[in-house]
Amino acid sequence: MKQQINLYTPKVSAARDIWSLPSVILMVVLITLVAAFASWGFTQYADSRVSRLQALQDKNTALPSQIALLEKQRKELRPDPAILQEQDRIRQLIAEKQELSAMLSQMQPGVSGRGFSPYMYGLAQVSRSGVWITDFDLHLAQSQVELTGIARTASDVPLLLRDLGETDAYRAIRIADFSIAKESKDHKFKVMGFVTTGGINEP
Repeated sequence: MKQQINLYTPKVSAARDIWSLPSVILMVVLITLVAAFASWGFTQYADSRVSRLQALQDKNTALPSQIALLEKQRKELRPDPAILQEQDRIRQLIAEKQELSAMLSQMQPGVSGRGFSPYMYGLAQVSRSGVWITDFDLHLAQSQVELTGIARTASDVPLLLRDLGETDAYRAIRIADFSIAKESKDHKFKVMGFVTTGGINEP
């Protein structure tokens, strides 16, 4: 059996020099590419920040006009004080007209037992010498009657009230306040009463 033996020393390739021209060129190319990519990334980031800053500046510039517009809309939505005063005046006028209409409707001819006429007729029925009625106030909404007058003697006033209580118009009136004061020669009196249930103001 034959066996071949190689007695020559194997050829070893020489180590590559990193500072050779091709290596240096490759390193320069890699460094240039990395620097270019880093520069591009930084430029993109800077551009985005500049765009964001510009957008914020544009919003800040538009804020005064937007605030002015909102303020104008707020003033337009708020009612004008003059209009509110006019509404109050109209409401008051309507209430006065309604009260006057109710009063006039109760004083129409043919409406028995309503308005001023029965009370005036009752006063005429109990006419008493030495006693004079100077004021007669009838508040229909409150069912309130007020009499003011002058009497020569204080004792005539209770007699007048007694006679009034016997009339149809004043029978249902409850005396709430009564005052009499001495003046120089005569006595001044004031009577306030309310119409109770079943009185002249009941329909």
